[in-house]
Parts: sequence; structure tokens; C-alpha cells
Amino acid sequence: MKKLLLLFMAAVTVGITAFAVVPAGADAEANNWFVCKYVGPPGTPDETLQGGNNPIFVDENAIDVSPVVIGATFGDAQTHSVVIAGPYSPNNKPDPEPTCPTATTTPPTTPPTTPPTTPPTTPPTTPPTTPPPTTTTPAPVPQPQPTPVCNPSVTFGPWYGDPRINITLKGPGAFVVKGGIQRFADTRVFRVTLACDAVFKISRYKVKAGHTLTVLVDGVVFAQRTAPTGVR
Repeated sequence: MKKLLLLFMAAVTVGITAFAVVPAGADAEANNWFVCKYVGPPGTPDETLQGGNNPIFVDENAIDVSPVVIGATFGDAQTHSVVIAGPYSPNNKPDPEPTCPTATTTPPTTPPTTPPTTPPTTPPTTPPTTPPPTTTTPAPVPQPQPTPVCNPSVTFGPWYGDPRINITLKGPGAFVVKGGIQRFADTRVFRVTLACDAVFKISRYKVKAGHTLTVLVDGVVFAQRTAPTGVR
């Protein structure tokens, strides 16, 4: 009985081992890559895939670039290769295999558009405020004062008595009154110099009837009066 049990356990162990999954790359180092080969100047419209088996699955030792990474390129000016996938172990290739792009042309990188430089806004220049002109009132020009009219004058009163007369002299000027008589002399003469508007009065100046009373101002005859007769 014990012998039959041992044989059963051994059979189960062998079955588990037969269906175990072998990890990828456990049987070899993952150092193989898929490479696409092109002809024509790289990055131009004339670039095309090379005919034949494309992509190829190669060991990284056959790739003339270091380090080997996806997108790495190598070759000359007319033929070149591009690494498109990997790394894989030789016995663990993906299914389905990757396909090659028709060309390696990439659209040109458009440089970022630099916005036009806007010059700094200059605030409008405010013209300097000009103060209103100062109005200077001219000083009043002194007006010439009218020269006071000052002329000499002689005023006679009425004759009276034997005969007599009252005389009023007003300056300016040098007055001479003559033609009168005195009680004990033939001539009575008054001489007086007056300023403007100065007044001098001669009272009861006696003149012989029929004779002339004369008033001179500054040596020039200014006024005359003839004494009447029969005046009382």
C-alpha cells in the first residue's frame, strides 16, 4: 500500500514540471533588436524602405551605435538603419512583429512663435502748463495838472463925492495906480506887487474932475477911468 502511494506522488510532481512557464529570456540574454533599413538621404522625400526582409531581427553587437536604444540610427549618407523595438531574447520575439514606418521623415519642428515685441507704451506727453501771463497794471501816469488861470484884474467902484472911487487890485503883477490927487499935491500914486489871487483894495481914491485914472500892470497900461464932473 505504501509503495502505491509513493508512485502516485512522483507522477504528480512530473506533471507540474512539464507544464511550468519558462520566464522570458531565461534561456538567453535579451540583446536582440528589430531594425528597419532605409535607402535615400535621411529625412527627405527620396527616403524609402529597403526591399527584402524589413524589419530585421539582429543582435545588438551588429548595431553600430552605443548605447542601443529605440530610435537610434546608424549607417552612411545613402543607407541607414533605425532601431524600432527591443531588446528581446532570440527565442522570445513578439507576435506579431513590429512593422517599419515608410520613412523617417519627421515634420520640421516649428519654432515657437515669438510674439512681436510691443514697444512700451509711452504715456502721452503732457505739455508743461504755462501759467497765464501776468497782467501788470501799469502805474497811472500822473496827468499834468492844469495850471491855474491866474490873471491880474482891476475892479472899479462907482464914482462919488468930489469925485472919488474905490479900486480893487488882484494879482499877479506889479501894479501902478496913478492920476489921483492929494489934498496938498498934484499926484497920488500907488505901487504894489501882488502874487496870484492876492487882493489889494484902494479906498476913496480921488481924481480931479475931467482927469484920467490909469492902472498899469508890469509897466503896461491895464485900465483907465476918467473922473466925471458934478458928482456928489
